[in-house]
Amino acid sequence: MQYEKIQSKKIYEEIADAIEKLIVNGELRPGDRLDSVEKLASNYAVSRSAIREALSALRAKGLLDIRQGEGTFVRHFDATQINFPITQAILMKKEDITHLLEMRQIIEVGAAGSAAIHRTPGDIEALKQSLDSMKKTLNAVGFGEEQDLAFHAAVANASHNPLLITFLNQVSELMLETIRETRKLYLYTKKETMETLYEEHLKIFEAIVEKDVAGAQLAMQHHLNNVETLLQRAFH
Repeated sequence: MQYEKIQSKKIYEEIADAIEKLIVNGELRPGDRLDSVEKLASNYAVSRSAIREALSALRAKGLLDIRQGEGTFVRHFDATQINFPITQAILMKKEDITHLLEMRQIIEVGAAGSAAIHRTPGDIEALKQSLDSMKKTLNAVGFGEEQDLAFHAAVANASHNPLLITFLNQVSELMLETIRETRKLYLYTKKETMETLYEEHLKIFEAIVEKDVAGAQLAMQHHLNNVETLLQRAFH
């Protein structure tokens, strides 16, 4: 058996770990300014270059903001900056689409329930506008993926959970991009199908308005099950 040599941490990595621990523990909070490089070097009994390397490493991790002439600050968390590096290229196989649909259902059913709890009058208006947009185009060419995405985004926004909003929007956009790339948008071209999809969205909306958590989740689950059935047919 061959064993790998254990590498000891470099000084700057130990300093970075120590500062990160202060942030995680809440001793350093978003917006707090760190001591100067000179003072940190003195407190940790290390060189200033080690401190600079540690601060650069923490900045690369998104924990610190180094402002020229002002100092180094703990960054405020911004959920909109989170990026989930899932590329459309890896979602071309049928089983990948199935996995994506399953993930979307897990997330969106919960999002609908959360929206029913946290929605505001402004959220209700945004959802209503999305539905109105669907209805206006229903007798023309049918509502497309943009209107569908807008409705689901409005549901996510009504949860008032920034992480959920960011993640769900990325998943939804990836889903739609995958459909576009495979040229399977037939579910938006048949009037009967469009009317069914509209009614499903309407039921989700009504449950959210009534603050019916279970009803909103059930309506979303039924809707996504139907979408999955339609897409699975398209991939046969």
